[in-house]
Amino acid sequence: MDQQPTVNISPEYFEQNPIVAIAFMAFMLIFIAFILGALSSWTFLIIRAVQGKPLLTPEPWKPRVWGFVDILLAVVFIVFWQIQSSVVGHSLGLDRQNIAATQSISLPLAMLSGLGNVAAMVTTCIWIVVRHGASIAQLGFSFVRWWKHIVIGFIAALASIPFVYALMAAVSIGFDNKYSHPLLEEMKRDGSLPAYLLAVTSAVLIAPLVEEFIFRVLIQGWLQSAPFGSIKSIFLGQREESQLAFVATSSDTTFAPRQDNPYAPLNVTVTNLEPTDAAGTVSLTPPVWPSLVTGTLFGLAHFSYGLSFIPLIVLGIILGLLYRATHSIWPSLVVHFILNGSSMLALGMTILIERATN
Repeated sequence: MDQQPTVNISPEYFEQNPIVAIAFMAFMLIFIAFILGALSSWTFLIIRAVQGKPLLTPEPWKPRVWGFVDILLAVVFIVFWQIQSSVVGHSLGLDRQNIAATQSISLPLAMLSGLGNVAAMVTTCIWIVVRHGASIAQLGFSFVRWWKHIVIGFIAALASIPFVYALMAAVSIGFDNKYSHPLLEEMKRDGSLPAYLLAVTSAVLIAPLVEEFIFRVLIQGWLQSAPFGSIKSIFLGQREESQLAFVATSSDTTFAPRQDNPYAPLNVTVTNLEPTDAAGTVSLTPPVWPSLVTGTLFGLAHFSYGLSFIPLIVLGIILGLLYRATHSIWPSLVVHFILNGSSMLALGMTILIERATN
């Protein structure tokens, strides 16, 4: 195996490369701020645990209205828009490189592919809104108390990402396995600023948005709703105005489905139901197992990039639990943004140092 040249980081090196020195100082300040933020987040969570408070209290929720057929249709949309992005890429001369031989991919083509996924996400949202009458909030993009969800995402990121990186390092060292991604390999090979910006846009902005929508909102939202729906609604979905609703039949928090609802199941499991609030609205608590399932699927989706899928399963479960509690895409999106952004920042610093020595 080829050995990478060793860079001697010294005061003399920084004197000869002032731009690298400034970038390195900024990187170290960000790193220190991240560590301090992680310590603050752990302290905050430990205090809540000692006080007997839940780390994150689930917010009021009701089952989602899309079905398994809509998820299959989302896959069709992805395939359709990927074909369109490939056609555009071919017309622009951005033909895909031989990944098996070069372990890289054309960055402009990767950008087009990511935009194709965004188009598929938007198309899916439009379909669900038109077909089932779903709201933007049900699709995860709630702007009610959005700032609170952003703060939750930052706290979760600072508290969890160090453990994810530690697990990645343990897997890499213990199994002598290196994380490899075609997009990152091409960025390192090119090393130019435009290549870096394209990679950052694809990895930090586009990929988290699409992946969080698919795994957390679309799949997990559907799985969480399955125990509260009929067979027909699980597969075909239902209109918002016909959505399953529960009403209290007595003061002992026993619940029954509305008889005028055509999608209501014959029997209702009451283990996940909570008492009505002041307005008389029943608050449901989603099961935990969808968070485990989608977290595992999230990690396995990165299986081809080495053993990093193992810590990514852990990360996926954490993201799933965030979505289960908030029913919003914002917290998990913030965590995903920060994870990918910190990785790209470190990789950019490494490339800058290596380029300065050549």
